[in-house]
Amino acid sequence: MSGPSVVALANNKLATAAHLAAVGVPTPQSLLLADYLREPDRLRSPVIAKPLAGSASVGIVWPKNNFDLAGLDPEQFLIQGLWRGREFTVNMFVDQSGRLRSIVPHERLEVRSGEVSKGVTRAVPALADAAEKLAGALPGAVGPL
Repeated sequence: MSGPSVVALANNKLATAAHLAAVGVPTPQSLLLADYLREPDRLRSPVIAKPLAGSASVGIVWPKNNFDLAGLDPEQFLIQGLWRGREFTVNMFVDQSGRLRSIVPHERLEVRSGEVSKGVTRAVPALADAAEKLAGALPGAVGPL
């Protein structure tokens, strides 16, 4: 299992987005909901709201306007610019010595409760490059990611 710093990073979507951007992986612009509510012009619509520590798409909101964000904890949600297009998941495996051994991009064709129910493995060089950058920037990453 990966070290505590990697697990902590993975459990905070805002910190993950900042870390990815810092190592050169393209990411949507991301803000804490509290910051977005103070300055909504910092992001262009459409946007998506996600719990900072969420998984399996639980709690995601696709707001049509800021009224749709009412009731969300502004310190526990992030807002991201919504990217349109095909959706992929990239699975990686890092061995005990920290060496990236495998990169498997899957196009998500059908999703149920946030989990892929139908997908197809595709060779996507840009995703392989992003996985290599990420693995190199995660000291302590071990096992499946």
